[in-house]
Amino acid sequence: MIYVPLFILLFGWLALRVRVYDTKLGITLPQWASIIGIVTMVIGSIVVLICVVFFVIRGKGTPAVFDPPTEFVAVGPYAYVRKPMYIGGLFCFLGLAYIIYHYQF
Repeated sequence: MIYVPLFILLFGWLALRVRVYDTKLGITLPQWASIIGIVTMVIGSIVVLICVVFFVIRGKGTPAVFDPPTEFVAVGPYAYVRKPMYIGGLFCFLGLAYIIYHYQF
């Protein structure tokens, strides 16, 4: 439960560090794009959490390298996609990018 939020926060912090390059690109997004960012981030977070739950309950482990699943997980989102946690993480990062773009931290 600690690994997943720290992973997302690390990349959020990195996104804030490279924000200085936004002015060089000259791209502006409409204000309503931050709402899309919030929705995208929530959807991605839900997918990631569902994947973690399936790893813990069915795989008897976690996504972390130091405690991998001991049983093969082929149910839930893993029945449709090989790496659904990557898709959820991508949605989280895209949503975070939209949110960071519009708010000053």
